[in-house]
Amino acid sequence: MKVHFSFKLELERVSAFIVISATITLAKTLTEVKDGD
Repeated sequence: MKVHFSFKLELERVSAFIVISATITLAKTLTEVKDGD
């Protein structure tokens, strides 16, 4: 039970990290496109 809880917590952490990374990447891309124009 304890191991399962830790795994779930880790999974949420990884998911959050992926979402944040994707958001930052998207923001950088949009900024670069704006600067390009």
